Amino acid sequence: MSIGTLMVHVDDTRSAATRVAAACNLAERFDATLIGIAACASEAPLYDPLTVGAMAGEYSMLQRDTAETGLRSAERLFRSAADRSSARMEWCSAMTYPAGFIAEQSRRADLIVLGRRGASAPNNSVEPGDVLIRAGRPILLLPPDTHAPTGKNIVVAWKDTRESRRSVTDALPFLRRASRVSLLTMPSPESESRWRRGAEDVVAFLGRHGIAATSYALGESSETSATRICDFAEDQGADLVVMGGYGRARAREWVFGGTTRSMLETGTVACLMSH
Repeated sequence: MSIGTLMVHVDDTRSAATRVAAACNLAERFDATLIGIAACASEAPLYDPLTVGAMAGEYSMLQRDTAETGLRSAERLFRSAADRSSARMEWCSAMTYPAGFIAEQSRRADLIVLGRRGASAPNNSVEPGDVLIRAGRPILLLPPDTHAPTGKNIVVAWKDTRESRRSVTDALPFLRRASRVSLLTMPSPESESRWRRGAEDVVAFLGRHGIAATSYALGESSETSATRICDFAEDQGADLVVMGGYGRARAREWVFGGTTRSMLETGTVACLMSH
């Protein structure tokens, strides 16, 4: 497996420029095409249908103008970065809801680079978890103002699930380039032997791809799994975590597992996540 095309979401959050620069760095590193993508929905106004609709029409035009201005700003930011990069670049944007548009266009990419959505994010920002569930592609989630991970030292947060198995395969282009790969498990005492066997199988699998990995097991703790993963990565000097992303649809919203939700919202290390 290789990375031929990266896709980076561009919005007008404070960290967008750093995210685009990180994506350019990765595209150059993998000799990949980089697609910049942005979308913004023009929200329909809520108004009383019995009143005169002139003000509603003006409001709709204002909303559309604001959305178009945001998309033009995102494109300028992307093209400015493109002028400083040797990577092949493409641009893609639309007046629609961002998560759905990115998921649709993800058919063109091997990996989607996203930033965390802030509490005061603009209309053209996106919930990374929404893209993770819908796109059928791995995402590389970058905390605010995080540069491209070097990938020299990688932590694989392993759990014997479909999502985790998928993440290891999706991360092979990064893992092959790493100098150090740590396979982290957090088994309960009653399941430790089973987890150890599973970890040994994954280490052997990676070895057949020319990747030397070392297995680590952490005992029980009162801290959250996400905190322990990030702390372990920091202790190991790793700047990239690979893990499965867990979520399902319920009552018109996505419900995520605690570790996935915490990494999406507060993770302190770049994370390659697959669903």
